[in-house]
Amino acid sequence: GGFELTRPKLAIVLTTAAAAQMVFSVFGMARCMDCTGVRRSLIIACSVAAACLAAIPVVPTLLRDDAPFAPTRLLALAIPVACFYSATTTAFSGAQACVNNSVRRRERGLANGVAAMVEAVGKASGPALGAYSLAFGMERRPGVLGAGAIFWGLAVSLVICVCLVLALPAALEASPDDAAADGAGDLELARVASDETLDDDVFDGAAGGDDVGSYARVVSDDSED
Repeated sequence: GGFELTRPKLAIVLTTAAAAQMVFSVFGMARCMDCTGVRRSLIIACSVAAACLAAIPVVPTLLRDDAPFAPTRLLALAIPVACFYSATTTAFSGAQACVNNSVRRRERGLANGVAAMVEAVGKASGPALGAYSLAFGMERRPGVLGAGAIFWGLAVSLVICVCLVLALPAALEASPDDAAADGAGDLELARVASDETLDDDVFDGAAGGDDVGSYARVVSDDSED
């Protein structure tokens, strides 16, 4: 990719990052999203991914072919790559949850279809534009500046995504169907509580009526005596 990495070094970096991503996806992602919520997890994931993209072009300067082999240097590159993989996985899951929570259950097929269409356009155009931009940058500015321009541009796009997510309504934390069900449940509880209160009042009134009737009979008997 222009960073002068040999194939064994690149294989070590990508394998380590993929293994870390798998572990995070299985054991950590769901817990993190449950603790932070859908919108906040999406914001954090995009922010972490942007920071990793900004750092990745700088680290390979320590991995020149003429430098001695050092596992710690490869680890220094694998860490931001692994964090980027994990962050993008979390961001994709958060975005998918936001799409599902933006419409009712019967409309999710259409919403996911539109989202998949936009995603397909990005997957088709991204590699082509990215490769051209990387080659153009390295031709104009050889070294870290030229190779890193595409990474820093992508980092800026993720920062823009963070700003867009901040503008999303808090209602996306739950689907409209769940919110409606919760509202119906609250109304049912209120109705049951109202009926119980009414029944208690009627019972108290009836009991009070019996007491009054008994007192009246006692007074009447005393008067006759």
